[in-house]
Amino acid sequence: MCSHFSLNKRDTLTKDLQLRLEEAEEVSNRKAKKQMFKLDQKVRELENALDGEQRKTADSTKIQRRLERQLKEVIYTTDEDQKAMHSWGRILIEDPFFPLIVNLCLFYNTRRYWHPTII
Repeated sequence: MCSHFSLNKRDTLTKDLQLRLEEAEEVSNRKAKKQMFKLDQKVRELENALDGEQRKTADSTKIQRRLERQLKEVIYTTDEDQKAMHSWGRILIEDPFFPLIVNLCLFYNTRRYWHPTII
C-alpha cells in the first residue's frame, strides 16, 4: 500500500509539474511574441527614417549638382566676358578716335550732372 500511495503522489506531482511547465511556456511565448512585435515595430520605424534620410540625401545631391552646373556656367560666362572686354579694350585704345570718344563721354556726363534735364 505504501508503494501505491507514493505512485499516486508521484503521478499527481508529475501532472502538477507538467501543468506548471506548460503555463510557464505559454507565458514565455506570449512575452516573446510581444517582444518580437515591439522589435518589428522598431525595425519599421528605422526603415522609414532611413528612407526619409535617403530621400533628403538624393534631393541634396540633385541640388548640389544643379548649383555646380550653374557655377560652371557663371565661371565660363565671366571668363568669356573678360576675354571680350580685354579684346574690346585693345580695339578701343588702338582706335584713333578713342581720345575723342572719351572726351565726349566726359563732357556728356558732366553736362548731365549739372543739367539733369539733358539726357
